Amino acid sequence: METLSPTTVPIRITFQVSGLADGHRILDHLVEERLVAGGTVVHAESLNWVSGEVTAKDRKEVTAYTTFDRLSAINGRLQVLCGADAPTISQYVIAGEKEEVDGWIMRNVRES
Repeated sequence: METLSPTTVPIRITFQVSGLADGHRILDHLVEERLVAGGTVVHAESLNWVSGEVTAKDRKEVTAYTTFDRLSAINGRLQVLCGADAPTISQYVIAGEKEEVDGWIMRNVRES
């Protein structure tokens, strides 16, 4: 298996969006510009324990697959697309995935 530099490590990112159409619009731009290999837009309900009880919150979220070195460009693109309402990105190193997933990400994200 090829050793990757720390900047080209495949990662999964997530960020919240105001609505499904907004999420699709943003994800479409990121995929078209090859800043991400692909992703999903989901509408879900999150459940959390708050002050002794379960609370539910409606949320819309984008999950996408990219490499660590593309985060700066993705953040910049989100600033352009969303302005002051640009979402904060959460990032997760992908560990234990099939080699095909890593290869798919590396083939489909444009190098910086």
